[in-house]
Amino acid sequence: MLEIGCIVDGKYKILETIGQGGMSTVYLAINEKANKYWALKEIRCMENKDKKIIKSSITAELYVLRKLRHPNLPTIVDVVDTKDSILIVMDYIKGKTLGSIVTEKGAMNEEQVISWANTLCDILSYLHNQTPPIIYRDLKPDNIMLCPNGEIMMIDFGTAREFKEHHTQDTTCLGTIGYAAPEQYGGTGQTDVRTDIYSLGMTLYHLVTGKNPSNPPYEILPIRKINSKLSARLEHIIDTCIQKNPEKRYQSISQVIHELNTYQILTDEQKQKRKRQQNVFFFLCVTTIISLFFTIGFGIAKSNHNRKTYINQLEVANSIDDYYNAIAFCPTRKEGYLELLQFLLKDGQLKEEEMGALRKLITGIEKVNKNGVSNVLLPLEELKKEDKQVSELVYYEIGQACLFYYNISMEKDRYESAMVWLRESVDSYPMAEIYCSISNCLTKIYQYNTSQVKQTEKKAMEYSRLWTEIEQLIQATKEIEELDTQFEVYRMIVQIINNKIEDFITIIGTMPIIQVLDNIYLTKETKEFLLFQEQETQLEKDIETLIQKIKQLERQKNGF
Repeated sequence: MLEIGCIVDGKYKILETIGQGGMSTVYLAINEKANKYWALKEIRCMENKDKKIIKSSITAELYVLRKLRHPNLPTIVDVVDTKDSILIVMDYIKGKTLGSIVTEKGAMNEEQVISWANTLCDILSYLHNQTPPIIYRDLKPDNIMLCPNGEIMMIDFGTAREFKEHHTQDTTCLGTIGYAAPEQYGGTGQTDVRTDIYSLGMTLYHLVTGKNPSNPPYEILPIRKINSKLSARLEHIIDTCIQKNPEKRYQSISQVIHELNTYQILTDEQKQKRKRQQNVFFFLCVTTIISLFFTIGFGIAKSNHNRKTYINQLEVANSIDDYYNAIAFCPTRKEGYLELLQFLLKDGQLKEEEMGALRKLITGIEKVNKNGVSNVLLPLEELKKEDKQVSELVYYEIGQACLFYYNISMEKDRYESAMVWLRESVDSYPMAEIYCSISNCLTKIYQYNTSQVKQTEKKAMEYSRLWTEIEQLIQATKEIEELDTQFEVYRMIVQIINNKIEDFITIIGTMPIIQVLDNIYLTKETKEFLLFQEQETQLEKDIETLIQKIKQLERQKNGF
């Protein structure tokens, strides 16, 4: 257990305990320097022969999960591996868990549960369609947060894993009794997408009956024996989900989605019964109520349909135009912009034509309406009007990509392009201001170089300013939570110094440069992250080589 007030990994201050389970505790933490709240989950590993296996398995899977982006999933920003536990740092989501709500209020309304079920299926579909599929393995009401805006979020990834195609069974047995499928206890096969379907069924069972499957007597009755008012269709869906034999369950989450979409269809017998009971007055009342219901409900259904259409567009997107279409369909959501950026960076660089594709998010993309009339949409302006903070996230991510991945011969253009984006994000991201200062200095320095201006007082001033920014950037980088960004910043700093080393030696001097290079270091976590990503980094060797180069230039300068 972590103590309230303690500092984790040098940056996360524990404020309070907000959740607790058998092997884990969730804390509210704050990064005081960034003034940002996080949820920090501590997974404790018991002393046994499987401890190392469990830790390495969970740690590896979590690095995969850090790349996930879904509107109903929190983002994992950091994984801290300690002697006795693994600490997962993720977005702090405000709200109450469905577990606490059903404990407080009892069985939930069937219509509401079906609405939540559709969202859960959308999340599971996203996870299962990753390559390889990601199995959540611990779906339960306590891991579903109901937010103040009415949306639900799946909040806990302590037991998720990739599906290993050629493995016959899981290495470890993880999950929650009552919700965990039989295959999660070992010996009966590997967990796969049907494991999540079992947990989904148990979750729906708990929500509509108020009966916690984790509590004695552990008897799972058909839901209509507990509440006869529940629909036979929902009972069939739940019963199929929770079959002990995976072969008898739904075989994919798409099958569950189809069943949920059709569960309200009435049987012939029900239709006849309703018809016999009707009279003129009742019919008029019901017609009026139904009309109002559909008028209101259509707006909700349309909103849900639009969200699903948007997500589906992104899932099948395979070109810049595909992402443009998704962004044009819903310009006020961040996923389209971030997934377009990820698509462009798939080869590890941004080419000039790809940079042009990003610029259109500012200058405008063409949108054709259903009548075939085209107009120019300024998507980022739409996003900024809707949610300035989210727009700043998009600007910041694209700005960093320009800074680190823009593959262009004119370095000046790289920095100028980066500043266009980063200037729009300085209110929310202090690092953006430092990046802008660095880029501004470098832009001016490259102007001097291209104009063949020799050593001048103005040039020396810009190099001195740049050096101050570099020193500040190194200190700020130690607080960066994204390990891959931390690595890229260090790599950029070494590249800047190396490219302008002779000018820096002349203006700054040798010892300050060596001291700054000595102050650049990769943390244990960053090294492990790079190793996991199979990146053959030469950063430390490059720093040592650069130091030797500086000493050699100094010796030549002194005539040795």
